[in-house]
Amino acid sequence: MLVEDVVAEATGSYEMRLGIFHWIRRERAWRLYESVREKLREEYYAAGGNSGIPRGVTWATCEWTGETHLLREFSDSSYWLLSGVRISFEAIPGGEMEDVEAVSSLRTATAVFHLQHGRWMPTGRTLFNFEPPAAAQLFSDSHELVRAVTDDKKTVPDNAGDG
Repeated sequence: MLVEDVVAEATGSYEMRLGIFHWIRRERAWRLYESVREKLREEYYAAGGNSGIPRGVTWATCEWTGETHLLREFSDSSYWLLSGVRISFEAIPGGEMEDVEAVSSLRTATAVFHLQHGRWMPTGRTLFNFEPPAAAQLFSDSHELVRAVTDDKKTVPDNAGDG
């Protein structure tokens, strides 16, 4: 057997093990998200409502669209979630937004979550005017899409992102 053949065999075996490792981590991350989804949504709403963003309003409602994208960061293989939301606001009485009619209109946005130390956490970021597919594009230089779910149906093959 030539040295090149041995190297090729070892590399293929390594890539296969790495792919399995990423698949297992991805599945664990997704299952953890599913098990804490409701609590995570409550944490996000509380954090967003207390953020003071946008200025001069309070969060009135937060509707979840059912569209979620799971991303893996290239640099450290950490996982991120982008979940679709529609948020409405109420003007703070006496505040600068009180006379703005559009304040109560639903705003399309994406809530951003990060898996840290085995726990999903809201990052405090809301990407207003972006739905999850467009938000995923914003991160495409540093993250890869490994799963996209719309209304609990997979739209990205299970083997996506396993390499």
